[in-house]
Amino acid sequence: TSVNEMKVCPWRKHIPEHTVDPISLELLTEISYPPFALVVDKPYTPMYPETWPPSDNSSVDDNEDRELAILKQQWGEGVAVKSEEKDDNILSLSGRNFNLFDGRILAFYLVSTQQYIDPYNRRDLTRGELEALDDY
Repeated sequence: TSVNEMKVCPWRKHIPEHTVDPISLELLTEISYPPFALVVDKPYTPMYPETWPPSDNSSVDDNEDRELAILKQQWGEGVAVKSEEKDDNILSLSGRNFNLFDGRILAFYLVSTQQYIDPYNRRDLTRGELEALDDY
C-alpha cells in the first residue's frame, strides 16, 4: 500500500496482511471502504461505522465520550451514566478482538440465507449489531 492510499484509507493499517473476507475470500485491504467489525466475545458491543477501528491515540476523556456515544446509539439518548461505578470491561473496546467482513457482502449473505449469525462462530447477532450493519 502506498502512502497516498494510507491517507485516503487510514483504516487499512489496522487490518492484518492477507486478511480476507470469510464469505467472498477477497482481500479486505483491496476494498475501497472500511470493513464491518463484529466483536468476537461478550459483551457483543455493536460496532457502528465510526467506531471501528478503535482510535489509537485517544485520551481517557475521549474514550469515555466515545463509549457514551456508543451507548446512546444502542440504547437512545436516555442513557444514565454512573462514571464512578462504570464497568470498564463492558464499555472498553481497546484490546477486544473483532471478526472483519466486507459489510456489503455480509448483509447480502445474512439476507440470502435468512440466518442472522456471525459466519465465523455461528452465534446469533444482537439487534444492535444488525442495526449497526444497517447503518454501515
